[in-house]
Amino acid sequence: MTPTQILVYSPVFGGAAILPKLVPVNVAKYLLFTGKSLPASEMKQYGLVNEIVEHEQLYSRVQELCDDLAEKSPLVLQRMKKIANQAQDQTRQSALDSELLELREHFLSADIQEGLAAFSEKRKPVFIGN
Repeated sequence: MTPTQILVYSPVFGGAAILPKLVPVNVAKYLLFTGKSLPASEMKQYGLVNEIVEHEQLYSRVQELCDDLAEKSPLVLQRMKKIANQAQDQTRQSALDSELLELREHFLSADIQEGLAAFSEKRKPVFIGN
């Protein structure tokens, strides 16, 4: 039995509660009841995997993603993560209200000023995260 199968067979660690919210319930039950795993291509169809890359390209692709994220405002990324996580348990209107509150806070940050200045000066921004 593999570690993946052990996690799937046990109704603990959130698998049985969360998986049916991520994939169609019949697929979730099949995976939970059988302990089988899906190929990456099928996981991508269900949104469990964002990208599939060849093994030899994995580290370079991860580096590309890291470089891309490093150019972004850490404050914006933090706020987007918070909003996206909270939205899972909110109504659409509550999620939009929460996003608006975060946006108002963000307009007081140094990062928004740097982003606007960099845009007008046609240069890459240098974000500091506050």
